[in-house]
Amino acid sequence: MEKKYLTIEEAKELGIDVENINNTNELEDIVDEDGKEVLPEREGFITKKLENENSVPWRDPCFNRAPINPISGTEYRGFNSMRLACVAMKRHYNDPRWVTFKQAKEKKYHLKKGSKGTTVEYYQYCKEELSDLEKEELKKQGKTDKEIEKMQHTGHFIARSYVVFNASQFSNFPELSNNIDNESMVRKHKELETIIKNSEAPIFYDETELNHYNRKDDEIHLRRKDEFKSANAFYSTAMHEIGHSTGHKSRLNRFSDEMSKLGYAKEELVAELNSVFLNQKYNIGFSQSQLENNTTYIQEWAKYIKDDPNFLFKAISDADKAVKYIEDKMLNKEIDKENEEKNEKMPALSEKKGVMWEGEEVRTEKESKEEKAAKKELIEPIIEDYRKAKEKALSPEKLEMDLNKIRYTMGFLAKNHVITKGDMEKTALPLKNGDMKAFKQLSNAVKKKAQELSAGMER
Repeated sequence: MEKKYLTIEEAKELGIDVENINNTNELEDIVDEDGKEVLPEREGFITKKLENENSVPWRDPCFNRAPINPISGTEYRGFNSMRLACVAMKRHYNDPRWVTFKQAKEKKYHLKKGSKGTTVEYYQYCKEELSDLEKEELKKQGKTDKEIEKMQHTGHFIARSYVVFNASQFSNFPELSNNIDNESMVRKHKELETIIKNSEAPIFYDETELNHYNRKDDEIHLRRKDEFKSANAFYSTAMHEIGHSTGHKSRLNRFSDEMSKLGYAKEELVAELNSVFLNQKYNIGFSQSQLENNTTYIQEWAKYIKDDPNFLFKAISDADKAVKYIEDKMLNKEIDKENEEKNEKMPALSEKKGVMWEGEEVRTEKESKEEKAAKKELIEPIIEDYRKAKEKALSPEKLEMDLNKIRYTMGFLAKNHVITKGDMEKTALPLKNGDMKAFKQLSNAVKKKAQELSAGMER
């Protein structure tokens, strides 16, 4: 694709999170059945669904699971998540898994004849100085000397893209398990309960009719849990209202003092999309009351999307920020705290056998020089992969902080005898794409496994 550059102001207009520019923000282009990009009407398919069918796309089963790359571990977020689900619905794919052609080739998956790929686009913040050729190209695109000079000093966004294929497009892709085991559901429900418990807006179970968020008092009012038709109906509604609460001035500050009809419609779409993304992740599904509530806004959403090409982008961007806020402030903090408490309570093997490594029990005998060298040889390429992926996107301070976290985690895994090379490789995969969050999730799971196995060996 042609290289595209955006000023910070232009990026903001597209709904990119310019206030958190260390993170990569993903957007998308609508692709038609022939695999050709349909620009400029990116939101055409969704608008058509809203306007002509008076229905929201996310009623479709394709939205029940979040799109994911099973090889890299990447969970698609924001507009890419919405878009891939829409493409799946449009082309009748019943699989949430997407991979690049290169990944498929390495795995020897056979692409069906005539299959067309889907473009995934993201915008990456860059502080690199623009070359003379790039400046000339920007002038051709209509940028003034003043705008170009500003981009030199404040940085800019570069549009990048890659093509993915759905698992359904391959003849020998491993079958998808549609079973969600009880253990997984219990864990997901526990995480949802943690979010609800840690809601920064107090929740009152005193409602008899309309579940709602009171913006003035910063309060959520719900019916009692046992009054909902199912646990999932309760969770879906709670996530919707918590989504609203993230707009408070003490959090993401989305609300204006006097919200217009447009403002209310957008905020309702933000809360709804926040619920969509969380529903995908936690396999909740949608309650009937939510779907009925959607009908009130469907035609308004269709009109506003048609009138303003950025309306949908901004709503999705705000919804993605809301999800991140909920996970960071109401879920991950609690999980991190629990893990810290567990680690504090765990007896160190060093007390018995004289070995400790940064607070983690690691092994029972002294390392040889050869083992230390092997560990270094294993970890340094991983460090380098992440450095290459994030060098231009992160500040030197933030990058060094991340690298230290990686060294700590990989050092623990490398030293622990119960961890296989396969576990190491799987855990390190997200770092090639610079995905620190996915790395953290995988490494926590592997570390937990190591600790459990170590405890079993001790017993």
